[in-house]
Amino acid sequence: MDKDLDYLIDLYNETFEVNLKSIETILTVDINLDEPSLMKLFHAYFMRSKNKLIEKWKTGKKSLRTFTVVKAFPKETKTSIKSLLYIDATINILDDLIDENLEDNEKKFYIVELLRVLAEYQAISSTEDERKLFSTYLVKCITIAILEKFYYNLIKDLEPYEEILNFSIQLYDTRSLDMDIFIQIPLLGKEDIPKDDVIIVGRAYRALELLKKDILDFEHDTDHEIDTIFTLYCEKKSLLRKLVKDISGSYLLKARKVASSNTSDVIVNNFISMIESEARKIEMHSKSLMSDL
Repeated sequence: MDKDLDYLIDLYNETFEVNLKSIETILTVDINLDEPSLMKLFHAYFMRSKNKLIEKWKTGKKSLRTFTVVKAFPKETKTSIKSLLYIDATINILDDLIDENLEDNEKKFYIVELLRVLAEYQAISSTEDERKLFSTYLVKCITIAILEKFYYNLIKDLEPYEEILNFSIQLYDTRSLDMDIFIQIPLLGKEDIPKDDVIIVGRAYRALELLKKDILDFEHDTDHEIDTIFTLYCEKKSLLRKLVKDISGSYLLKARKVASSNTSDVIVNNFISMIESEARKIEMHSKSLMSDL
């Protein structure tokens, strides 16, 4: 496993002991209930709730956007990384609660984990600027969820290729907004960095990451009747092949344009390297999927 992923999972696991100490205080001070067996119960519950999410991060079933931040912002503070990790967990959990057909018993563990990480985030998100960013980000997530459905319904009825391509790019542009806060928080107070350009390349990377994820999730999305460009056009291989190539190419072009005017900026260049790597992975996975269709 990548050392940066190990680092993030270790950070996330730190919340475990903090939560248990809070529970112990509530039991002994607020409720006046000193019962060691209850702590074992909470220990087991928290272990199960956090490990569900951690396992999805390890296997790549859930996107860990904070991992991208660690790669692009090599000197980011531990406090900032923790904030982003809790936001990541919150969005990952909400995504599953909304999209997955979870059993009632399983939902309980997701809800416990959601409350757990929100409590931790609230404890460390101390600046007004960060709170405003998080508020705006939650509204963006609502916007993404509604517009995603709108775009898929629109794309289903399109015939001209250029319209399919343009609206597909708009769709990935919209979905990539879920990366914004993971770029904006590390940029707070850093006036020497070209913020607008970093956001552009950060969104471009996220769009490509989502495109790759849609390829890798094809079987899952087909089984669960989830719309993606791959499930919509799986029977039109030549169109789908061209569409993937053109979407990927559009983000590469956009990123390289930004890079040409920021040749000395470390963060922009880190994103460019990641974007080019992601484009190569998309080409490889796309060829594999096309051969199976």
